[in-house]
Amino acid sequence: MNLHPFGEPGFVLIEKQVFCDGKLGDVRERALYLCNDHFNCLHNRFSDVPNANIVIYCSKGNIKTTDKPIFPRWVVMALYSWFRTLG
Repeated sequence: MNLHPFGEPGFVLIEKQVFCDGKLGDVRERALYLCNDHFNCLHNRFSDVPNANIVIYCSKGNIKTTDKPIFPRWVVMALYSWFRTLG
């Protein structure tokens, strides 16, 4: 289970069926982290998906459950720790 700070900015990969601009359209959309789906009792009430996250899309204002968010801050921290182990 991955926990992030509330409101952490990130982005979500857009499904291939949702592309409307063809090959030159966006492939990701900005989103803000709300909470982990494991602690959720309101959205998708009868599903338990501990690896999913609940995010709010910045452009539409929709709240969705997804397992595809990417948070750049965590990627940078992982690369930094990996380079420190190299020497």
